[in-house]
Amino acid sequence: MADARRMGKSELFSHFAERFEIKRTQAREIFDELNMLAEKELKRAGEFVLPGMCKLVVQNRKARLGRNPATGEPINIPAKTVVKARIAKQLKDAVLPSKVAPGNGEDHHGAVNARPASVASERAVRARGGSG
Repeated sequence: MADARRMGKSELFSHFAERFEIKRTQAREIFDELNMLAEKELKRAGEFVLPGMCKLVVQNRKARLGRNPATGEPINIPAKTVVKARIAKQLKDAVLPSKVAPGNGEDHHGAVNARPASVASERAVRARGGSG
């Protein structure tokens, strides 16, 4: 997957134009209309659902205290409103590996742990000054 290139806007419009036998300009107009509808619904209702894909939600973030990463100095981060995307379970399940019960050498996404417990415990012993 390292050499995979993401699909650009032009390729997206071309795909839909070809798939539904319409002009590229019509495909672009459909996406423009979808974007305007999402914007309108987010302003009106605070959420917009693309069934089977995602749910866009307006959320208010509280003001909080943070740190300047360069200096470590505390800074005030003001409250703000953001739009978040919540990916549909159907899409997650189609893309991500199935979940596996913890304790069998795999994490909760089904990926094999990079470091077995024996290696981790050996490193912990060495870190405490013991023999490994």
